[in-house]
Amino acid sequence: MLQETQVRTALTDVSGLVQADGGDIVFVSLDPDKGRVALRLVVTGATCEECILPRPLLEDIATGILQRTVPEVTSVSIEDPREDPDHVDSPH
Repeated sequence: MLQETQVRTALTDVSGLVQADGGDIVFVSLDPDKGRVALRLVVTGATCEECILPRPLLEDIATGILQRTVPEVTSVSIEDPREDPDHVDSPH
């Protein structure tokens, strides 16, 4: 059975994908029965929002990374604030 502690531990490798640009990826929720993990991209304070990979690519990479450590993960969804119509890019 998929456990939140396993996902949170493996999430450190996923977070590294965006931390170099000042962003982060945080845990939101987990559906242990279906193996689904929900994450949120944090771009507040990012030095280069447009440098952070697009959501679909981040989701694919995050799924692969998490599945290496936690094989029960079947899918990952990432909420990306850059896709919100009211989102304003932070100045460089």
